Amino acid sequence: MKCISCGTDNNLRDRTENQGRCKNCGTPFAFEPTAMPVNQRFTDVAFQKLLNDLSANDRVYFTKNQLFYALAKRVRKTGITTVGQFWVGYIGFLIPLTFFVILPLLSLELQTGIFIVLLVYNIIWFIYLWLRSQSLNLLRRERLVQARAIRNLGIVLMLIGLGAVWLQQAFFAILLWLTGMTAVGLGMWQARRIPNMMEASLPITPDLLDALLEKWQNAHGFPPKLLEKASFNDYFPIPGSDVTDYSFDRLVVCQSNDIAKMLIANNFHFEYNSGIVSIGGYPRTLFETVMTMAKRNPKLGVFVLHDCSPEGMLTLHRVKNDPNWFGGQDYLIVDVGISPRQILEAKRSVLVQSSEASMRASLRLEPAIRQSLAAAELQWLDVGNYVLLEFFSPPKIIQALSRSIYLGAQLSTMEDRESDLIILGDDDFYGMETFG
Repeated sequence: MKCISCGTDNNLRDRTENQGRCKNCGTPFAFEPTAMPVNQRFTDVAFQKLLNDLSANDRVYFTKNQLFYALAKRVRKTGITTVGQFWVGYIGFLIPLTFFVILPLLSLELQTGIFIVLLVYNIIWFIYLWLRSQSLNLLRRERLVQARAIRNLGIVLMLIGLGAVWLQQAFFAILLWLTGMTAVGLGMWQARRIPNMMEASLPITPDLLDALLEKWQNAHGFPPKLLEKASFNDYFPIPGSDVTDYSFDRLVVCQSNDIAKMLIANNFHFEYNSGIVSIGGYPRTLFETVMTMAKRNPKLGVFVLHDCSPEGMLTLHRVKNDPNWFGGQDYLIVDVGISPRQILEAKRSVLVQSSEASMRASLRLEPAIRQSLAAAELQWLDVGNYVLLEFFSPPKIIQALSRSIYLGAQLSTMEDRESDLIILGDDDFYGMETFG
């Protein structure tokens, strides 16, 4: 294991003899992988890389929840996540099987042996895919890929059955066709079941993150870009009384106090001449001042940043309709939060969580909010699904918000424009929608 200070490689004996310190420079190691569970092992180098990726090499502040989800994504092992990957694996194992088993059997004219080998090979794949399609360690979208691969596997079996018919192997033809049709049917049945199954369970817990952070802090100090949880006691300098004579171009309203604190810590308000507040009134010492300044600008753009959850839908509704916010007033309001439609239409996997509390909150939403959502969106929310904004890294959120501000300015004269997904990376997406 390498030391993060000097890069010296220390084996287990070195670490043991030096009481958990680097044999070269004496820097303590935060983690001892051999003493950790197999699926939760971390090295100092791996954890430092996680912090560097999340903070863009110590340039960006991030929240504890963002660290939690980044850690969960690193720990979670997915395996096959696309049908294309299934075909790569299927053909990849079939090639050596063909050279070392099937071709020798063919040279000996043992047709029966060939069909037995192919049947067993495909049954092994079926069992593997079926177990994965049931696994709560995979996202529903990833489980759906396994179900589709099972269906494809069934088609392959039926094609092999046609070969058995051509070679006049009636028994194997019938067996392969029955097995293939069963696989196709089970794959289609499983694909219909998966949307109603529980979402993936997280591979780590908040307690584990706390334990890792404590070890890291004892060895290397507190991560410099990790923000403490937002509190109404957070101190912000109070500007002079004449500041309310001025305004800014836009206001960002966050559902989460922590997201608001993250944006402020990263100086987003300076970069984009924006006020930043949360729907709950954070930051408390500046909230009234910021709102007064915001409403002085008749051309103010309001950007609402929220989770994909009942509370997120309520946040957007309040900003648009509550007179204490911008209800009944002629301001451009841009939804830059995550909507259920975006989750349902996304081509990339994203961590969807479920809870009874979220289900109850969805069923209690005001009729006006429920009527603004499509039937599929309501169904998705009503079973307790939600996606937190903090699943995305700070650079991704800032990038999406920056682009939304640019697009919002371009669309300022358009009403009720449908949102377009903004692809941000291999597994991240974002979108926006304008109102008024």
